[in-house]
Amino acid sequence: MHCGPNIWLGISVLQYINKAGSKEYLDLAEGIAAAIISLQMQDKDGGLKGGPGISWYSTEHNLDAYAFFDMLYRITGKGQYKEARDRVLNWITLHTYDKMDVPIKRGKGDSTIATDTYAWSIAAIGPEKLSLLGMDPDKILEFAEENCA
Repeated sequence: MHCGPNIWLGISVLQYINKAGSKEYLDLAEGIAAAIISLQMQDKDGGLKGGPGISWYSTEHNLDAYAFFDMLYRITGKGQYKEARDRVLNWITLHTYDKMDVPIKRGKGDSTIATDTYAWSIAAIGPEKLSLLGMDPDKILEFAEENCA
């Protein structure tokens, strides 16, 4: 099981719930969340490795998890999803937003530039929350435009 594809399935279910107004598949989303939270609990900083038996951490998958848990919390109001969201944000802050010369690392210990993490950071976390974390959304986009065109 890889985290990213499963989280995106969960995000798709939650988008369906929002659009259709039916919670028919909420159990599926919560089942995915339970599996992802069990993996998250294995990391002291609240991050997600690529999956069971995998050693690498992907910024993108952790951003996916942030968005997923935030959506799930908004739909259910369950504190466990807010806590999971906040734990993954802690990991993101500690391991991917710690340098301004490359403002967002591709993963833990990996400063390779991956442009999807730049735009997705702004979309998943939001410009206001990024600003509160000391990250400038305009500078993030400026960096991507200057270094990845």
